[in-house]
Amino acid sequence: TQKMQFITGDGAVTAMTILGNGRVGIGTDSPQVPLHVSSTSTKLRVETTSATDTQIELVNSHGGNTCFAIGIDDSNSELLTYANALTADLSTSPLVTIGATGNVGIGVTDPARALEIESTSEQLRLAYDSSNHMEMLVNSNGNFSMAKTDGTVVLLVNANGRVGIGVDVAGNVDVPLHVKGGVDTGYIAIFDQGGTTSTSHGLKILCGDTD
Repeated sequence: TQKMQFITGDGAVTAMTILGNGRVGIGTDSPQVPLHVSSTSTKLRVETTSATDTQIELVNSHGGNTCFAIGIDDSNSELLTYANALTADLSTSPLVTIGATGNVGIGVTDPARALEIESTSEQLRLAYDSSNHMEMLVNSNGNFSMAKTDGTVVLLVNANGRVGIGVDVAGNVDVPLHVKGGVDTGYIAIFDQGGTTSTSHGLKILCGDTD
C-alpha cells in the first residue's frame, strides 16, 4: 500500500502518515478513519486567534445538507454551544449551551440554573413511550401546566401561585386551591388518614383565627 510518512529526529519517530486512500495518521502509521490521532495523552486543540467563534462543524451532505456546529461562542467565551447550522455566529441558532459553572441551557444561551429550558411550546416531556407521557409548559403569562398524553390539563399553577386541579384555564384559578371534578365521576377528592382513628390526624380548615 502506498503511503507517505513524515519522520522526525533521527528517524526513530513517525510523526505523520498519509495512506494512498487519503487517510491521515498522527502518531499511528495505520489510520482507520480519514483523521486518526493516537498518543498516550491524546488531545486535540482547535484555537481561534481572531474575534470569531471557535467551532467544529459536522456536515452530512448525503441526501441533504444536515449540519451542526459545536464550539465556543466568541460573544460569551464561558459558554460551550451546540448549534443546528453552519454559521459564523454560534449564538444565532443554539440548541444546547453549557456554562462555565456547569449550568445547561436548552434553547437559551445564558442558563441561570443547573438545567434551564426555554421554548414557546412544550418545554419538558416525561415519557414511557410515544403513547404514554406527561407534558409540562410555562406559558407567556408565567402559568405552569401539566398535561396528559391527550393534551388534557391535569394540573395548573398560575403566576400568583394558585393551584388548579382539573381546571384547564389558568384564569379560572381564582382561589389558592381549586379542585374540579368531571361529570358524574363521584368524589373529587379523598383525604385518607391511613386507617388511624386518632383525632390528631385528618383535614383541618382554618378561617381567620377560627378552626
